Amino acid sequence: MPGVPKNWKSHVVEHLDYPAIPFALNLGDQQLRIFSTIATIGTPLDVTAQSLRIEHFFPMDERSKAYWQG
Repeated sequence: MPGVPKNWKSHVVEHLDYPAIPFALNLGDQQLRIFSTIATIGTPLDVTAQSLRIEHFFPMDERSKAYWQG
């Protein structure tokens, strides 16, 4: 495909020493660092709950935490 870098499969993930991979969100002059978790219903009794996914975002530093509490 035109415009797709040849090394797109060899992306280097930074900060492999963290238990989670940080996501940087730039809002104006602020950079917020967050990570997310996704919860799923493992063995639902109702078929409509089988595809239910809930994603939570958590701050990775005090500055990001202060922004969201703000």
